This record gives sequence, structure tokens and C-alpha cells, in this order.
Amino acid sequence: MQISQAAAQRLASDLWGLVWAYPGSGDIKKGFSVAELAQWCHRVKFDGALVFGHMPERELEWLHHQGYPVVVVDAEPIGPFPRVVHDNYGGMKAAVEHLLELGHTKIAFLRGDRPYHYSVRQKAYEDTLLQAGIQPDPELIISIRRPKPRVADAIKFWFSLPDSRRPTALAAGSDIIAAFVAQEAQKQGIRIPHDLSLTGYDDEPFAVAVHPPLTTLHVSWADMGIAGANLLLERLQNPYLHQEGETEPTRIVVPSQLVVRESTAPPASKT
Repeated sequence: MQISQAAAQRLASDLWGLVWAYPGSGDIKKGFSVAELAQWCHRVKFDGALVFGHMPERELEWLHHQGYPVVVVDAEPIGPFPRVVHDNYGGMKAAVEHLLELGHTKIAFLRGDRPYHYSVRQKAYEDTLLQAGIQPDPELIISIRRPKPRVADAIKFWFSLPDSRRPTALAAGSDIIAAFVAQEAQKQGIRIPHDLSLTGYDDEPFAVAVHPPLTTLHVSWADMGIAGANLLLERLQNPYLHQEGETEPTRIVVPSQLVVRESTAPPASKT
């Protein structure tokens, strides 16, 4: 909500309103379609679109070809659409560097399988290990899916490995995943951070309530919403500023900040 509320306040400061709509995703069964989008646009009068998160490119392209200025926030669509993203790569790089500085060399990565964020964060995880002279171990990278593998399956698998290959740290692709890791670790008798240092991503409000409080990456959702609103206002006020044929769409990257809490520590052998 922070991201959309900040955008709404910024638009309101220039006397523009924000019409809220939640069309759903075209990637799921009974998801949103171009036909439904067209019907909605005929019913509702608006001047531009500020899209938060993923909308399939076919809907974005339809809006674009209808002449609506379109700005995407927190997603990386294919096409000429200006976008605001947070520094997924730099944030995960900072998390892995933090674990390396603590002395960890066997670092696992746990991700989800859908949002683009996870792929960027995995790339940063792998690159940062390589830059430190550590070859990423494919068995220490798991993508959780439904019905399996679950977080519980990943933790059980990693802690069944020989000591020489067992991870001493885990970079989770999100705070939600990290919270499930902390919960599952407690069930399996794994102590955080003594047996396993843990980092998350996003600095969700519940991150401080995870036991122990979660080391994570803080993202200013408000800054992202304001930046997105500014891009849209720029196009509403000067529709000819950016013409067809631009080689690259405008891309604003909002930095992430590492927040160190009690879920990370040097590996037990180094304490």
C-alpha cells in the first residue's frame, strides 16, 4: 500500500486524481484479458496508467497503442514502457557480501518461482560468490513451488548434506520466504544464527518480529511510488517529450539498503 499511497499523494499535489483498479493477472486462469481491459477503459475516463507490479505485455501494449501514457512500477516489462524498479541486483549483492564478510563460504539461496525479482536476485547471488572466488553449488540453490519443494523440504535437504557441503548461511529471496525458513528451522532444531545465518529481502513490517529479528534489505516503497508518479506527470504534461523509437525506455532504479539485525553472525566455527 505504501507505494500506491505515495503515488496518489504526489499526483494529488498536482491536482491529478488516481482511479484504483485491480484487474488481476493475465497469467492465471480466468485472469484479466485485453477485451476486459478495453471494456473497463470505455466505462472509466482516465488520462494515463500507473501500473504497480506485473501486467502482461499485451495489456500494456494495448494501453500504449490507445494513446495512454503508461508507467510501470516494480516490474520490468518488455517494451517501451518507462519503469521504476528497486535495485534487486545491488541489494542481494549487499546481502551476500555481508555474509561473506562474516566468514561464510557455503551460502544457500532460496527463491520463489514467479516474480522477476527472484531471477535478478539469484543472478546477483551467483555473481557475488564468483567474484569472491566461490563457485556456486547448484544444490544450494532451490526454487520453492507448489506442491513441492516446500521450504521444509529445502531445509531438510540442506541439513542432510555432509558437513563439508552443508550451508552455514542462507540468502532468502524475500522476507516472506525467510520468515518460513525461521519457522521451519525452529521445528527442525536448527538455531539461527548459530547453525544458519539468514537474510531476507524487502524489510517487511514483520521482519523485526521474526525470531531472531531479520537481517534484510530495506526498500523505500514510498520513493518508488513518488518516482512513478513523477514519470507519469512528466508524460501527461508533455505528451511529446518521449516519442516512438526511443532505443531504451526511461528506467529509474531506487537503491536498497542493508539492515543488519540478529539473524546473521559468523559461522559457529569462527566464533
